[in-house]
Amino acid sequence: MAMIAFSNHTAPSAEAISTAWTELFPNQPALQPDAEPRPEGSPIAFTTGTTSLMFAHVDTPIPWPEVETACQVSWMWPDAASSLKSHRSHAICVCLPGGQNTTPIDAAACALAVSRLIAAAMHAGKPAGVYWGNAGLCHKPEDFIDAVRTADEEGIHPAMLWVGVLISARGPQGPFTLTTHGLRSLGQKEFEIIDTRMPAGDLRMLAIDLAIYVLDAGPVLLDGQTFGRSAEERMRIEHTGSRFRRGEDIIRLHLP
Repeated sequence: MAMIAFSNHTAPSAEAISTAWTELFPNQPALQPDAEPRPEGSPIAFTTGTTSLMFAHVDTPIPWPEVETACQVSWMWPDAASSLKSHRSHAICVCLPGGQNTTPIDAAACALAVSRLIAAAMHAGKPAGVYWGNAGLCHKPEDFIDAVRTADEEGIHPAMLWVGVLISARGPQGPFTLTTHGLRSLGQKEFEIIDTRMPAGDLRMLAIDLAIYVLDAGPVLLDGQTFGRSAEERMRIEHTGSRFRRGEDIIRLHLP
């Protein structure tokens, strides 16, 4: 589930969203709105292939304290707060169980379907931004649409949209500590890295690369093994309890 913030009080129509979906994602099955009559302003049910989605417009803003916190850590959109402060309404976009699904849809596939719906609805409407609550992030409309289209064309997961990366430091030069938010809702363990001298920008990209890797390959980072993005890079993997979230198991990476 995620939310679109709109700069006006009017949601795009089901037909406009379906048309935008076809324009943005021509290689995907068409997005079909439910043919059943529905009262004006009620949630819209869609299907695409065997996946069921829902778009529900709410003519009030997203509660600002919730959005403001996400704006503060949205590194991809530094001026998110000023852009979202005056939004007028929002829509909830969610992947639904049941429908024509014959097998359970995996969480990453669900997130991708929701992301396509968000992109289409923003393309058809007047968006102010996206709030991806599980990651605690806000995204600029055009950046979100571009990222989803690129992911679709390249066959990868747009993890930077779904996974928040929080970095803290003891001082300006580190050492740096990292924790992710959002992977658990996608069926994976969160990552933590404690006290590394790797620069913060490189550390953030490492976390996103790791998120893409596990979303593509599954839970393949096993306790006690090592992992690297190249023949030279080696990080020890430890499955342990989180330092920041009581009772949660995470993957801690020990950088050399």
